[in-house]
Amino acid sequence: MFAVNVSAQQAPAKPVKVGTVEKSVFVPTVDIVGSIYSRNNVQLTAGVGGRLEFVAEPGTYLLQGEEVARIDQLPLQLQQAEQQAEIRREQINIKYLAREVERLQNLRESNSASAFQLDQTQSQYDLARADLEIAQLRLRQINDQLSRAIVKAPFDGVVTERVREAGGDVNRSDVLVTMLDTENLEGRIFVPVKYLPFLRTSKDVLIKSANNQINAQIKAIIPAADRQSQSFELRVSLPAGANESW
Repeated sequence: MFAVNVSAQQAPAKPVKVGTVEKSVFVPTVDIVGSIYSRNNVQLTAGVGGRLEFVAEPGTYLLQGEEVARIDQLPLQLQQAEQQAEIRREQINIKYLAREVERLQNLRESNSASAFQLDQTQSQYDLARADLEIAQLRLRQINDQLSRAIVKAPFDGVVTERVREAGGDVNRSDVLVTMLDTENLEGRIFVPVKYLPFLRTSKDVLIKSANNQINAQIKAIIPAADRQSQSFELRVSLPAGANESW
């Protein structure tokens, strides 16, 4: 037996550069198409029945509390005056019966009035007080109807559609106009179900358009998945002033 010692040809040594190891977290992203909506888009109805005197035209911008439509108030104002007169009549009757009850109580102490007569007058007095309460409640109902005769804007916005014209009669709950809030906007995005766990830990999402991008706060996650698309709805709040570019 014999041994063979073979020396391999070694390559020349090369310099080694030492660097600092850094740990980075890469968050996966996905692009999903969404749409911009108004937070408030409502159909305003007539609060009471009557003749329509005024309706704001489409395109009119109104501040919260401003008049959108007005219904003729004269019939209700006449009912209000009649009910106020009824209340005054009841008040006069109550004062009279109160004096009668007091007089009969004094006579009863001296046996000059019967117990039946006193009980009868006391009952009339109690009934008169109940009638006054009913009359006051009816007046409150009329006042409420009067306040509803003027339809006011529930928020700052634009009248986008006028359903009924002035001059015709309307019933309560008839739609008069459609009003849109152009200041407060939100995004609605349908996200695949598999991304739901990632969104539960997020507070905002990046929204991009052709010329703009903003971080929008997550407003609500609606996890009721659609059976066909297997997606859920994500709603995000756009910041104030976003309507200028979105």
